[in-house]
Amino acid sequence: MTNRRLALKVKEAADVLGIGRDAVYNAINRGEIRAIRLGGTLLVPQAELERLLGVEPETDVATIRDALRELAAALGA
Repeated sequence: MTNRRLALKVKEAADVLGIGRDAVYNAINRGEIRAIRLGGTLLVPQAELERLLGVEPETDVATIRDALRELAAALGA
């Protein structure tokens, strides 16, 4: 098993996507991004980002980063 994080906080997901935190919350509220609430923390699973972006799990980081930037552009960031 790798040390890869399985989920990101909303702020972390926003930083990775290159968009604002509010844009991520809005996408979650619209059902475009699935998230998990644990107590008071909302988490975005890595697998959800991979599903959204159409990349295979364990894809290299550069490929995921490029796909996340495309998603950010599509979300209007």
